Amino acid sequence: MCREVMNVGELVEGYIIRRLSRFEVLVDLGGRFEAVHNTNTGRLKDILVSGYRALLKPINGEKLKYRLVGIEFYDDRYCIVDTLTQSKAFEKAVELGLIHFLSNCSIVRRSPKYDSVVFDYMIKCGGDYAVVEVKSAEFRGSGNEAMYPDCPTVRGRKQLMKLVELSSLGLKTYLIFLAAFPNPRCFKPYREGDVVIDELVRECIKVGVNVKVISMFMDRRGNVYLENTDLPLCSEWLSSNSQYY
Repeated sequence: MCREVMNVGELVEGYIIRRLSRFEVLVDLGGRFEAVHNTNTGRLKDILVSGYRALLKPINGEKLKYRLVGIEFYDDRYCIVDTLTQSKAFEKAVELGLIHFLSNCSIVRRSPKYDSVVFDYMIKCGGDYAVVEVKSAEFRGSGNEAMYPDCPTVRGRKQLMKLVELSSLGLKTYLIFLAAFPNPRCFKPYREGDVVIDELVRECIKVGVNVKVISMFMDRRGNVYLENTDLPLCSEWLSSNSQYY
């Protein structure tokens, strides 16, 4: 059942023209072309498509006046592209107790650092502390599966390796994939994007990292919805790695 988590505030509609650089996208705003800020460093080739409807949030940048927040999938349901919005929605869902496996938890620190590796959150659940890393999974496969990553990520590898180490030392850890588009079927690592990440997710499961998947989407009015807090790992991926189960 979908639960409304938050509203992102004022939004402007436009249409994707093309990606200009890692952090900029060209958008048509009623006949005026405007470069807008993109916080998502993935390749996003399946959604940054010319002609797709986009939702933009006005910002007070010196150069850029809008930030890309969402891209329409179908029927007024939008993929949440903006990683800042994803983070805020996740934090709000935790605060409201909407994520059942974190229902007795609260965020006590953002960006905790272990050695040289920075994670998203330190949380406290009852009397226990845990490290949480949330990964954006807005890349959609041909079978409507959510996937991560869509390109090699050295930072992601370091974080997952450190989660394995911390879990092996007895610290509670979470690796949460946030499927950021409506009605995904399941989640699996995108092996073609980064084979090392695929192997590391297997290792995370093997050593006891809590690997979870949730899904969210938004509408054109800026409402963000938590759709599923128990999205499964894809059965075809599980069966191909059955030695860990």
